[in-house]
Amino acid sequence: MPASDNDNSNNSYNSNTSNGFKLSLYKNSNIYRIVLNNPIKSSIIQLNKWNRIDLKLVTELGLPVIINDQLELSISITCKLLQECATKSTKKCGYVESRDLAIECQPVHIDSWNIEGGDKGFGYSNYTGSFEYRVVTNSNKGYEDGIFFIHIQAENQCLLQQSLPLCLGPFQLQDTSTQEDNFYWTNDISDDVNTHRILSLNDHRYLVLKEMWDHGTSGKLWDSAIVIGQVITRLFKHNRAFLSGLRIMDLSAGIGSLGLLISQLCHVYDTPHPPTVVLTDIPEALPLIKHNLSLNSSSTDNIRVKPLRWGLTKDIKALCKQPFDYIFVSDVLYNTEDFYPLITTFRLLTDTKKARTRIYLGYKPRGLKQYEEVTFFSNSAVYFDITRLSLEDFERDLLDSQGTMDGSMDQILSFTGVQLYRFVPKRN
Repeated sequence: MPASDNDNSNNSYNSNTSNGFKLSLYKNSNIYRIVLNNPIKSSIIQLNKWNRIDLKLVTELGLPVIINDQLELSISITCKLLQECATKSTKKCGYVESRDLAIECQPVHIDSWNIEGGDKGFGYSNYTGSFEYRVVTNSNKGYEDGIFFIHIQAENQCLLQQSLPLCLGPFQLQDTSTQEDNFYWTNDISDDVNTHRILSLNDHRYLVLKEMWDHGTSGKLWDSAIVIGQVITRLFKHNRAFLSGLRIMDLSAGIGSLGLLISQLCHVYDTPHPPTVVLTDIPEALPLIKHNLSLNSSSTDNIRVKPLRWGLTKDIKALCKQPFDYIFVSDVLYNTEDFYPLITTFRLLTDTKKARTRIYLGYKPRGLKQYEEVTFFSNSAVYFDITRLSLEDFERDLLDSQGTMDGSMDQILSFTGVQLYRFVPKRN
């Protein structure tokens, strides 16, 4: 039976609606992710032996990059070899570039006389690329054994084209090419797809964070957490004690980036009376957070990992024996069905007369319609005074009366599309 005019109209409407939703998922997708195009199965690297890595570039949602005239024709990459950094007390405190070992990169060789692509990076046609690397010693003194990570980042970053570095590992090294490589990745929490992200603690030290994209929203690093983390890192350089003695929650922490970043920055800058940091999420997400904690630190002083399901009074009351000063929340607005339990959680976490808890929400518009956003904020405004903040306002808020920073970072907000809000509970 032929379609009627009305049928064609409905099909056109559905098509336009579908295309509109797809385009909304690309909105503000300016920070791409370097990810593996093919898995790496062995965690053993043999010294002086060339190995291949296949990569691709995707959006934060894992969607293929849309090619346009504003992007460079190619993206070159560079590599670093990272290893554990231990303090004088032998406690782990992030990762640093290896002093005893170096990593060399070259374009992929098809055979001895032909080079594939001729570049170490991503091609213009589909934003996939490959390169070869090998690990060599810097001297005859040997190297200190341990676990290593390969840090891969774009070399030619520009304002219109940014990509989040990829960190692969953990790897172990073999100092001879005659031994067979019999060690393969297992199904353990630490070894599924061996992809990590890194955050800078200072000019030479890094926080390494395991991602598990197949775990959904809780298994990856989102843009709001990146922006908030950059501000906090910048403030530590200005005043190492601006969070001293506080109680801080990383609500729905995902991979644990913000809470672990704060904890490690306190170690790096030797913060007096470091804050108590509580990382929360649904029970299924906690093993990944705990793994990332153990990956970066051998000390659990002043840091806790606890379950918190939105709207569940039992979980919330277990955490509220003492009030929190700051609650950081990043990229949690996806489903309208979650609005009520999330607002309820905000209310219960701040329902105390002993403190005036501040909630800082990082939100990036993606798939929600405008009226759905309005619904969340208008319902929240019944219980909270809500202020949209510039990054300069956010810095001033966190520093409180301890001084202000010079220079603005607000271009990061317009570039990423991240919006920052402060929620302060209303008092009757």
